[in-house]
Amino acid sequence: MLEELIKFANHLDDKGLRKEADYLDRLIKRSSESEEIPQPRDAKLFVINKINNESHVDELRSNPTNLFRWKYCTHTVIGDRGLMEDGALLCVYENLGSGDEDQRKEELESMFPGITSDGCMIEDPEYKRVYKVRCQARCSVLELTYDIPL
Repeated sequence: MLEELIKFANHLDDKGLRKEADYLDRLIKRSSESEEIPQPRDAKLFVINKINNESHVDELRSNPTNLFRWKYCTHTVIGDRGLMEDGALLCVYENLGSGDEDQRKEELESMFPGITSDGCMIEDPEYKRVYKVRCQARCSVLELTYDIPL
């Protein structure tokens, strides 16, 4: 995949599309960096405050249906913003909650409609850079797209 992106960046250069080629070069460079990317503070607070703290708990105030723990972040792009895509981080969380798949899905859908299908766009002024949340793998994985400036 990386080879194809490099070829495409070179093709853009050959066509005189320097700005677009430079943009793609920056994305390629970021994707090849091997350093661990830290979890953004806003992403962490969003997951804690808007999901983990809102999850249903049993009568002992333990064992929440959904409880997400951060695994890693990786560079990605937000591709639905017109001609130029915006740089972003894809933050991945694992679900350690006690709920079964149906319980997890029902609860998450009640908080964020669409989260278990195409994802849910987030428009919360408190978490301006949190762009989208989406659950994968039978609600055992949460993907949070975090908007970053290039």
